[in-house]
Amino acid sequence: MKFKDIICSNAQIKGLEGSIYSNTVIQSLIFEGMQGTGKKTLAGIYAAALLCENEIDKPCGECKSCILSASGNHPDILYIEKNKKKSVGVDEIKNAVKQAVIKPHESKRKVIIIN
Repeated sequence: MKFKDIICSNAQIKGLEGSIYSNTVIQSLIFEGMQGTGKKTLAGIYAAALLCENEIDKPCGECKSCILSASGNHPDILYIEKNKKKSVGVDEIKNAVKQAVIKPHESKRKVIIIN
C-alpha cells in the first residue's frame, strides 16, 4: 500500500511524504482519531516509506525493505500492541526502549509503532 491509496486530507499526506524526501523526519508522531479510521495502516505505510530503499517513489512496494514491511516481518519495525489489560504495559515499553538503542539491522532507521 502507498500514500496515494489513503483516503484523507491531501495536505496531511503531502506533509508526511515531504518529510521523508526532504529528510526532515521528526523523532515521534501521534496519529489520533476514532477507531477504524486507518491510523495503524498509515503508520505502517509511513514506516515502510522511511525504510524504503528506492530514492523516488516511497514506499515502492518492490524493494527488500518494502516486502519485509508489507509482510510484517521487517527487523527494523517494532510493533507494540495492547496487552490483555487493554493497555500498553510497562514491560512492553521497557522492551521498546531496549530495542530502540540497538542499531538497525537492515535499514538506516528503526521504527517503533505503539498501538
